[in-house]
Amino acid sequence: MKGNNYFLYCSVISVNLLSFTANAGFPWTSPFLPKLNGHVDPDKNPIPYGISVLEESWITTMLNVGALCGPLCTGQISRKIGKKMTLLLFSIPVFISNIILIFANTVWHFYTSRFLLGVGVGCVYCIIPAYVAEISDVPNRGKMGLCMSVMNLISHMCVVCIGPYVTVRTFACMSLVPLILFIMIFITFIPESPYYLVSRNRMLEAENSLKKFRQTSNVKLDLIEISNSVKETKIEGSLYDIFKTKVVLKGLLLTVGLMLSQQLCGAQPLKAYQQEIFQSTGSNIPSEILVMIVGIFQFIPNILIVFIVDKVGRKILLLLSYFGLLISLVTIGIFFYFQEQNFDVDSILWVPVASSCLFMASMKLGAGPVAWSYVGEVFPSNLQIYMSSIVTFAMYFFGIIVTFIFPIMFNFIGMAWTFWIFAICTSASIVFIIFKVPEIKGKSFVDIQMLLKK
Repeated sequence: MKGNNYFLYCSVISVNLLSFTANAGFPWTSPFLPKLNGHVDPDKNPIPYGISVLEESWITTMLNVGALCGPLCTGQISRKIGKKMTLLLFSIPVFISNIILIFANTVWHFYTSRFLLGVGVGCVYCIIPAYVAEISDVPNRGKMGLCMSVMNLISHMCVVCIGPYVTVRTFACMSLVPLILFIMIFITFIPESPYYLVSRNRMLEAENSLKKFRQTSNVKLDLIEISNSVKETKIEGSLYDIFKTKVVLKGLLLTVGLMLSQQLCGAQPLKAYQQEIFQSTGSNIPSEILVMIVGIFQFIPNILIVFIVDKVGRKILLLLSYFGLLISLVTIGIFFYFQEQNFDVDSILWVPVASSCLFMASMKLGAGPVAWSYVGEVFPSNLQIYMSSIVTFAMYFFGIIVTFIFPIMFNFIGMAWTFWIFAICTSASIVFIIFKVPEIKGKSFVDIQMLLKK
């Protein structure tokens, strides 16, 4: 007989306290770059000069550079010490990153801090989707996997609502609070993934882990199911042979394709430069207020998807999401085209805000969270962390390119064509989802492997 799910919910929330702190690095540039590039007041800008455009680009990009490094060692470390200890280990660079920001007074301090935070981010996106998928039962796996998206949205809102009104040092101190809570709760109360324990033949520990997550002493059937899943989905051989295996190759192409789609719609640079984009529209409403408005609109789809993902299905949500992204990119591109052609746009200054609201809401409806649920579910259990590391590396590699060239693009080809190029890429993503992305709603890990083999 199944117990209640309260401990599972608490476990997922606690592990995502780490993603809360790590994810804050993405929108961090929106409220804090304007402080660094235009002020000499030490209360607002700890650097004794306004930073240049190139330094601004490097501060933004260093997060992704660090995130490239995280996945390179995450797989091997996780295999040796487990997912739980790996998450605790990689919380250290996130902690050091915020400590550096408290005392930062040169641009190199910001580079170092952003790089270390990126290393932690790379681990978070490798480990947390897999860990959450493995500790959850099948009926709850979809909604549990989306808790990271909800926590990331709360993190985003905290940054854009609090950031404009506090100093860099103050916000860094505030960011340490959820991180310390994560370390205290996770190390004390939350057990290791039962899948990892079974794969290491630590059956008694796996049984005790399941008893805590299921809140029942009768876990024999679950333990047998996990043992069979580990055996049936296990793929062995050399690295070359593994990559020739159809199920692994298809899973890798599927997830890398979803990550590429996620980046080529422009999500990272739009989040990083959102406040500066709104400043360029000429609106009378302060840009930091507009950023908050856009952030609030993300809550509805982000909460909604948690309740409907296991009913509607992943593929439908992905398609709805990307059609919303396409409409918003085309629309905001049209606004900036009119502005660049010196048309009077005073009567349609609401368009960029409305389009940004649609973009961020659509992103939270599927393109962001659902893509990560595929990463946590489509790979064989013994290769999960290695494949997740490759996918995460690919995502941040694409993110570095797109984020770094974004300011260059709108300087050379204009804001309108920058958004239209993102729209063209989004159209290609829709075609990819229609023809290449399978539905995995309600399927066990074994069922998903069989689906990919067909």
